[in-house]
Amino acid sequence: MLAKGNLDLVYITGKVVKGYGVASGQASDCPFPGGSIRLQKPCFLEKGLDLSDCFDGTLNISIAPYSFHFISPELTLPRLVWPGGCETFSFSRCFLQFGHQKTIGWIYYPHPETKPGHFHRSDIIEVLSPWLEGVGYGSELTLLVKGDEVLIEG
Repeated sequence: MLAKGNLDLVYITGKVVKGYGVASGQASDCPFPGGSIRLQKPCFLEKGLDLSDCFDGTLNISIAPYSFHFISPELTLPRLVWPGGCETFSFSRCFLQFGHQKTIGWIYYPHPETKPGHFHRSDIIEVLSPWLEGVGYGSELTLLVKGDEVLIEG
């Protein structure tokens, strides 16, 4: 379901899908002990983005048949050096709802042109957020994103 709200906010329902397990470190062949997010958080904090309340992994949310693109992200960190290399990251604040749980999170977008691997399809939105009890693969979530920052099309 896709709907527009006030202030150019876009509501989209998506389903949690399995990712590569690199962000969380759960992949058996993960090159980053504890996951890439755990290693990136201090680098993001140095640039002013505090993600200390977020889980050390991403929610991979499929919004198929729609696709996601950034128009004008809230924050872009170009050529950020972290222990895994040098990448450009963009972020946009979002709101998530799962059942009666509501929280604020961040759309997390490592730019593919600077990322060494593990690319996602355009229907996958990676989100950093506090832990949501009961969320697992197949769970349906509602996302609220800023329409002037994020384009949902399809």
